[in-house]
Amino acid sequence: MAKSLQEILGARNMTGVIKDVESGLPRPIPDSFFRVTSRVTGDKATYFKARGSRESARRGEYGSPAKRVTQKDMAEVGVTLIHSFENQALNPLTLQALLNPATDAFQDVAISEVDRQTMEFKQRFENLRTSCVLSALFKGAIWFDSNGNQQNSSSSAYLTIDFGTQANNENQANGIIDTTWASNTADIIGDLTALKKTQRQNGRPPLRHAFYGANISEYIASNTAAAALIAGSPRLAEQFYTTGEIPNGFCGLEWHPAYEAYLMDSSDAVASLIGDDALILTPEPNGSWWKFIEGSYMVPRSVGTIYADAVAAMNDVDLVYGTFAYGRVSHDPVTVQQYAGDTFMPVLADPNAVFVLDVTP
Repeated sequence: MAKSLQEILGARNMTGVIKDVESGLPRPIPDSFFRVTSRVTGDKATYFKARGSRESARRGEYGSPAKRVTQKDMAEVGVTLIHSFENQALNPLTLQALLNPATDAFQDVAISEVDRQTMEFKQRFENLRTSCVLSALFKGAIWFDSNGNQQNSSSSAYLTIDFGTQANNENQANGIIDTTWASNTADIIGDLTALKKTQRQNGRPPLRHAFYGANISEYIASNTAAAALIAGSPRLAEQFYTTGEIPNGFCGLEWHPAYEAYLMDSSDAVASLIGDDALILTPEPNGSWWKFIEGSYMVPRSVGTIYADAVAAMNDVDLVYGTFAYGRVSHDPVTVQQYAGDTFMPVLADPNAVFVLDVTP
């Protein structure tokens, strides 16, 4: 049975397509980092930062008055979300097939073309989410040029979203890594132990995930003590042998090869998001240090409807959180105009819960 133009191009139908299509872009990062922690109306959000208590209660003499404790302050942090909104025009022949199909099968072909273009839109916005999350984690910042293209560094950046990682959590972590891991006698196990210890003594959640560049697995395979530790566990040894990647469980961490992570810059060139000697250590994502916020945008329910007044028009829109899509018929030339967008922000709420390391001092 043929479908109406409203059924094909309406916001609910097209949003359903854009949300249901699986992304084909590899993401070297667990899905838990993309789990939405909150939704806000529009593109502005607020979260609160509080310093947790690490002090113990003080001893007092039995029967003595209670000792007063100073309460912890709380800071309010405002965030402007990343917003994208793009459109494209479909081939006029597609519109003809949608409006006046020779057969239901002919219309099905046109519907498939609309779905394909919607999938391409989906990929663009999934790419943006992925590269923004990786940039926030791996670089502690997100950059855009004046045309809205994401950049791999602050060079020529028009907009910088800097989460403010402190120097002690970068490069060699204030001297914790004092010998290059390229040396087979480097104390890799001791370095990882010291980093985990420092993380807890700084009052941060325990380290869980390790994202690494192209050289790290070779450094560990060539390291005398690290290779012996892996060889001593049949499970770790087999995983390392069959994959060539650092086995999960080595030094109590989940290891993720991230050297394939990249974005396409404004010149359409591949820009790597992680250095070959880079190692990024993070806790398991939770709201104490990592947030993923979605904002909202209004999309029309109907295609090409003329309204009696503004109130009637406002009653025919939906408030959609995160990714959205809809289509409409344009008149110059007559074709189908397809719109899609997203409003979101990965927030490194506590940048000092993450180590962004270079293991070759």
